[in-house]
Amino acid sequence: MSSIPKAVRQQVLSEAEHRCEYCLTSSNVTGELTTLFNPRTQVWIENFKWINGASEVVGITPTGRVTVSTLRLNNEYIMATRGIWAARGWHPPY
Repeated sequence: MSSIPKAVRQQVLSEAEHRCEYCLTSSNVTGELTTLFNPRTQVWIENFKWINGASEVVGITPTGRVTVSTLRLNNEYIMATRGIWAARGWHPPY
């Protein structure tokens, strides 16, 4: 259930031409508007999980998935770095 008022949702859809403004996919395909994860207002473990020895982050909610994709959170450089951090006991951060 969305906390976005219906009038605001319709205005955003109209202004975005019924497309996701991150990936440009039609909202008719995705069926939803999704925003990026906000660490000030959202809980990390409710939106993401670690896999592959904590070198890869996976979005487990629409917000998590669009954040991982849009911010390229699993690019080859950061995944390699996370692997080094995990080997030294510095990662994951909890």
